[in-house]
Amino acid sequence: SFSPSYIRYSQICAKAVRDALKTEFKANAEKTAGSSIKIVKAKKE
Repeated sequence: SFSPSYIRYSQICAKAVRDALKTEFKANAEKTAGSSIKIVKAKKE
């Protein structure tokens, strides 16, 4: 049987992982957007 504190702990961990993934996803999306903008500018020149 799982103790209530274990369930709480796993919920906190799951939230932390989701938040970390969101932050990483945003950072990667910005990097990708930045690099594709550079590519577009380079092609126009």
